[in-house]
Amino acid sequence: MSTYSDTSIQISIVSTERAATCTMIVLLIIGNYAKNCYLGRFWSVSFHLEANSNLMNIPKELRDEVAAFLIFLDDPRSAEPSRYELLEARLDCLRFLVESLDLPPSDLPIVQEWLRLQTEPWFSRSPMMNRARTWPEGYPGDYRTLEAVYGNHSSGDGVGLHLDRYFLSRTLAVAVRSRCGRLSELLKARVACEPQGALWLNLAC
Repeated sequence: MSTYSDTSIQISIVSTERAATCTMIVLLIIGNYAKNCYLGRFWSVSFHLEANSNLMNIPKELRDEVAAFLIFLDDPRSAEPSRYELLEARLDCLRFLVESLDLPPSDLPIVQEWLRLQTEPWFSRSPMMNRARTWPEGYPGDYRTLEAVYGNHSSGDGVGLHLDRYFLSRTLAVAVRSRCGRLSELLKARVACEPQGALWLNLAC
C-alpha cells in the first residue's frame, strides 16, 4: 500500500484541531457558564458581584465600556441589519480594552465571570454564543458546535442573530471551516495514490 504524507499539512491540521477544541472562539466574554445557571440565579449572582468588594478589581474604564455596550444591546434597534458593523466594532473594542489593561492573572476569573453575567440576557439569544458558554455536551468544541461552524448559518433572536454572525466570523471559526476543505483535499490526494481504492476509519478524538 502506498502512502501519502505532507508534514506541513499534518502539523496545520493538528494545530487547527487543538485550537478549535481547546480554545473555541477565544473571547474573554465567551466561556463556560455553569449549566445550572438560570435567569433567577443570574440576577442573584450579578447582584452579589455588584455588592461584593471584588467589583473593585474591575477597572472603571472597563465598567464604563461594558455599561455603554449593554445600553447598545438593550436598544431594539441593535437587531437591525445595519447595526451589525457597530456591534462588531463594539465587541472588538471591548476585547482590545481588556487586552490593553494588562490585568493580573488573579483578577481574570473575576472579570471573566462579571462580563458573562452582565451580557448573559443578550448572549443567550445567540445559539452559537450560548453553546460556547454552556458546553451542552460537557466540553468545548463538541461535534454539534463544529457542525454549526461548518454550516456557517447565523440564527438567533433579535440581537442574537448579529452575535451568531460575529461568532462565525472570528478567526478560529474561519480556521475550522478551512480545515474541512483542507482535509478534503488531503483525502482526495491519498485516494489518488491508492490504485485499489481506499477504506477510511474515522475515530473521534
